[in-house]
Amino acid sequence: MFFSRASQCVQLVRVLASVIAMAWMGETLHWYHAVGFIFVLAGLFVVNQRYRDH
Repeated sequence: MFFSRASQCVQLVRVLASVIAMAWMGETLHWYHAVGFIFVLAGLFVVNQRYRDH
């Protein structure tokens, strides 16, 4: 299966939107935000490692 760079950027939208909301709107970071960030970044790492070897 082919994963394009664009599809990886779409996954980062959630993380970046949260970071921007914290910076500009004063939103607070909760533990479930951090867990979500870790899952998104770990998923991107796994996909990149898997398809880098091919």
